[in-house]
Order: sequence, then structure tokens, then C-alpha cells
Amino acid sequence: MQIFPHHMDVSMNWFSGRLVPGIDPADEESADEQMNFGFVTGDDSISDAYFYITAYPMPDKWTDLALPEGAYWHTEGWSGAILPYSTIVASDQSDELLLEYLRKLQVHGKKLMA
Repeated sequence: MQIFPHHMDVSMNWFSGRLVPGIDPADEESADEQMNFGFVTGDDSISDAYFYITAYPMPDKWTDLALPEGAYWHTEGWSGAILPYSTIVASDQSDELLLEYLRKLQVHGKKLMA
């Protein structure tokens, strides 16, 4: 679990266990294939609270996946899947919606990183 003070977002990383080709293995921030799952209360790119999922390095076809209802791909400045907090709050099945979003993207990212 990490807290990033620049946006006060809370996140956790999933690591594929593989190194990124061409990156120095000693580079702790950039050497490992990974996905980041997080929540932020809003920032410069998206003013409202949202859940996000990113992948590093971004795999080919990452943004080809159809996302659960209410989620969308953000591609300005950085690329990731966004699920607005307001969408979850408005849902009668908020737990299921969030879990579907997290699971679907993790499975998709894992396949693309293989």
C-alpha cells in the first residue's frame, strides 16, 4: 500500500515477476512489470474522485478492453482505466461493480504482460 502525497491517492501494486526489457534491474521504480490499483479524491487531470488502474509498461492492446459500465479509458497525460466514485455511489450493486472493474483489468493486464 502506498500513499502518494502529490495527489493524496492511495494505491497498491501488483507485480508480474518479470523485468522490463532494456531497463536497469537496479532501477527500483522502473525495472519491474506492474499494475497499479488506486483511488484519488480528484487531481489536475480529473477533478472528481475516482478509482484507477494503470499498467507499466503499458502493454499493446491495453486500452482495447471493453470496461464495465461507467468506467472509461483516460489517455490525456497518462493512460489508465477510470471508474468514477460517483458511478459506484449511484449503483445498486456498488461492491460488485468495483470488484468487476478490479478483477477484469487485473486479468486483462496479466494476460497482456505474459
